[in-house]
Amino acid sequence: MADNTDNENTFQGLEILDYIVIVAYFLFVLGVGLFVSYRSNRSSLSGYFLSSRSMHFIPVGASLFASNIGSGHFIGLAGSGAASGIGVAAFEFTAIYFLMMLGWLFVPVYMASGVYTMPEYLKKRFGGERIRIYLSVLALLLYIFTKISADLFAGALFITQATQIEGDYAIYISILILLAIACLFTIAGGLSAVIWTDFVQTVLMIIGAFILCGIGFQETGGYNQMVESFFKAVAQNRSHSDPNDSSSELCGGVPDNAMHLVRGVDTDLPWTGMLFGLAINSIWYWCSDQVIVQRSLASKDMIHAKAGTILAGYLKLLPLWIMVKKASEFELLMAGRVFVLVLVVISIIWIPIINASQGSQLFVYIQSITSYLAPPICAIYLLAMFWPRCNEPGAFAGLMVGLIVGLIRFGLEFGYAIPPCGSGEAKPPQWWYDIIFSIHYLHFGIILWGITGIVTIVVTLLTDPIPEKHLYRLTFWSRHSDKVRIDLDSEEVEPPAQEQEDVQSLKALTSHVEDVSFVRKCVNFLCGIDNKDKSEEPQEDQMAIAELTPEQKATEAALFLKEEPFWKRIVNLNAVLIMAITAFIIGFYA
Repeated sequence: MADNTDNENTFQGLEILDYIVIVAYFLFVLGVGLFVSYRSNRSSLSGYFLSSRSMHFIPVGASLFASNIGSGHFIGLAGSGAASGIGVAAFEFTAIYFLMMLGWLFVPVYMASGVYTMPEYLKKRFGGERIRIYLSVLALLLYIFTKISADLFAGALFITQATQIEGDYAIYISILILLAIACLFTIAGGLSAVIWTDFVQTVLMIIGAFILCGIGFQETGGYNQMVESFFKAVAQNRSHSDPNDSSSELCGGVPDNAMHLVRGVDTDLPWTGMLFGLAINSIWYWCSDQVIVQRSLASKDMIHAKAGTILAGYLKLLPLWIMVKKASEFELLMAGRVFVLVLVVISIIWIPIINASQGSQLFVYIQSITSYLAPPICAIYLLAMFWPRCNEPGAFAGLMVGLIVGLIRFGLEFGYAIPPCGSGEAKPPQWWYDIIFSIHYLHFGIILWGITGIVTIVVTLLTDPIPEKHLYRLTFWSRHSDKVRIDLDSEEVEPPAQEQEDVQSLKALTSHVEDVSFVRKCVNFLCGIDNKDKSEEPQEDQMAIAELTPEQKATEAALFLKEEPFWKRIVNLNAVLIMAITAFIIGFYA
C-alpha cells in the first residue's frame, strides 16, 4: 500500500552492493551446510534422520522456528497483514501454546517409544501397514500443497521482484536456484546440516528483520504514527468491484478491524475458527508433523527438547513486529534423499495453482488447504496418544471418512474459485456461495475433526481392543513404563528402533566391507555411507548395547525421560512465562 502523494520512493531495483550481499549470504549458508554435512554422522539412520540425538536446545529451538518461518511468512504473512491487518498474527501467537504441548505431552511418548518418524509411531501403536502408508502419503501431499510449493513460490517471487527479472520463466529459474542450494546439503548431510543451517538463517533473519523494523518505524514516525497512516493508506492500483460500474465499491480498502486480533464470527478471521479450528490444525502441525517433530527428537535429552520448544516459542513472538521400514539401512538412506527430489518436482508443478488462488493471499491459501486435509490426522494422533482403547480399525475408518469429506470441500473450492475483486471475471452462482463459502475454512476444520473422531470412537468400540502388552511407552499414560513391549504383528520382543540400529551397526562393524564397484562407492559417498573396513575399530560400546536384555532395554527407554529437578523447574517456569506473555499480547490486541 502507499499514499496518494508521490512516487519518489518507487523501488528502482538492486545495486551492485545488494547483489554482493545476497551472493555472500547464499555462499555462507551453503558453506555451513556443506561443512556440517562433511562432519556429521550420515551413515546411520539415527545420524541422518535424528542427528544421533545429540542436539543442544539452542539449535533445536532455532530450527523449529526456521522450519516454520520462511519465505512463505515474509511474503504471505506480510501480504495478509497488509490486506487485513494484524489478525493474521494470531496464527503465530497461538502456535506458542502448541509448542509447549509438543514438548510436554507428545515428545516424551515419541522418545520413549524409540521411533524415527511419525508414521513409524503409528505402525507401533496400531500395527498393520495401511495407516502408516496412508498417513505417509497424506503428509507428503500436505507438504507439496502447502509448505514446499508455497515457500518455493514465495522465495522465487521475492527474487524476481527484488532483481526485477522479467519473463515467463523467471520465477522457475529462481526456484531452481533455491532448490539447488537447499538440496545440495540437505540430501547429503541429513538433519544435522538442516538444523545448523536453520540456526544460521534464524540469526540472520532476526538481525535483518529488526534492522528493517527499525528503519520502518523511523520512516513512518514511530508505532502510533504507523498505525494512523495505515488506515489512511490506499493501494496504488485500485479497481471497482464491478469494473463496468464506476459507482461500485472500490477494492483494496483497509478494514476497520485491522488492528484487532480477535474478530467477529462473520469476518475473515472469526474468533471461533481461530480458537478451535486453528487449534486442530496446530496440533497436527506442531505435534505430529514429521518435519517439526523431527527437530525435537534430535535433542540430547528431555530437558533440551523442552528448552528447544520454549526458545522457539519466544522467537514466535517476533513475527508480528518483524514480519515406510523392512528395508536395509542403505535403502532407507537412499529413500530419504530421493524423496526430497520427488517432492520438490511435484511442488514445482503445483505452483501455478498457488499463483491463481485465494486472491493472491498466500497465507490464507496455506491455512485453507491445511483445514481440509490435516484435521483427521490431528484427531487420530490425539486418540492414539491419550486413549489406549483406540485401535487400528477405528483409526483407519476415521481417516478414510475424514479424507473423503475433506477432499470434497477441497475439490469444490478450488474447482471454482472466487475471482479477485475488480477482475471482472464471472462469479460463482449464489447457491455455490451458500453451500461452500458460507462455512469458513477454519470452521470446516472443526467439523471435519469432529466427524473423524466420532467415526474412530464408534468403530473402535465395536471392535476388539489392543492388548496392554503392545502399548507400553506408546501412550502418554504409559510413557514411563519399564515393561517389555511386544510389538504388534509380532509375538517376538522387539527393542526400540534406536537399539535395533545399534545392533545393525555392530554387525556391520564385525564384518569386513565387501569389494564394491567404483560407481557404488560414489553412491555410498553421496549417501554418507563409509566404504572403509571398520572390522578393526573398537567394539566395546556396541557389544554392551547388543548384550542388553529386553528388560534392560525397556528400562533404559523409560529412564531416557528422567529430568534433573533443577532444570525441570527452570523449563517449567519458562513455559508458564511464555504462555502468560502470549496471553497478555493477545488480550492487549483483542
